Amino acid sequence: MKELENGNYDVFVPTYYDTTFLPFLNGTPFVLVVYDMIHELYPELEQGSDIIHNKKQLIERAHQIIAISENTKQDILRFYPHIAENKIQVVYLSSTLEDKELGDHFLNQLTDGKEYILFVGNRSFYKNFTWFLKSVSTWLTKNNMLLLCLGGGSFSQTEKDLIKSLNLTHLVKQYTFRDNELYFFYNRARLFVFPSDYEGFGIPVLEAMASGCPVILPRKSSFPEVAGDAGIYYDFDDSISLLGAIDSVCFQPELRNSFIQKGLAQAKKFSWEKTISACVDVFKVTASDK
Repeated sequence: MKELENGNYDVFVPTYYDTTFLPFLNGTPFVLVVYDMIHELYPELEQGSDIIHNKKQLIERAHQIIAISENTKQDILRFYPHIAENKIQVVYLSSTLEDKELGDHFLNQLTDGKEYILFVGNRSFYKNFTWFLKSVSTWLTKNNMLLLCLGGGSFSQTEKDLIKSLNLTHLVKQYTFRDNELYFFYNRARLFVFPSDYEGFGIPVLEAMASGCPVILPRKSSFPEVAGDAGIYYDFDDSISLLGAIDSVCFQPELRNSFIQKGLAQAKKFSWEKTISACVDVFKVTASDK
């Protein structure tokens, strides 16, 4: 904490919701980055109460707040309506994936030569994986299509039991990828489905679009901001709507290609250069208040 006490800086930016730095600022302004309001929306999450308590303190005391989407900004105002709206600046994130060619032999070994649709990342309850799996189970069997789950850890016993009960053991696989492999999997997939109930931003949406992979997702939370008209939207928690979206993209080549092109164009609207520039602007404004 010596660096903090010395005060030889113009603005302080904490990396998460830790309040231990507050007594050491001595009037130096700080900028808080709020990524989402997951814990406020799902207070049953582990250690959620501590994070909510700390985040509230920081939101109230921050000189400026960066929200990573307009949806996150509105969520902050919904939970803390006493916060001045002009104190919150929206700065979008971006994504960067390496284009590493893994080869058809590698892919065929993993997928048994089947075409596949993707689920990427954490499968915890608000990510809606169980609902999604049940919704597509018959479709996967009918079309002999693989569901490839990237990341999120190995399947739990509960997930294994569910997959077995749906007779999908041969059609649902999990693979723990390396970062430089992700572009390859997006690029070779028929489509990517992101059935999450809530995301502060949703970097996998950008990753998929930038990799030439059609994106199917519900029209809620931050998704319309990120995907724009490049997203193929379905009605949340509506299996029929989801399957209709999947069918239309999977089996209509012209439509699928049009969404790939829209996705590539949409992804170009986001860059880390824009993110950095916007953050620096906020930092400069905040520092001028010192």
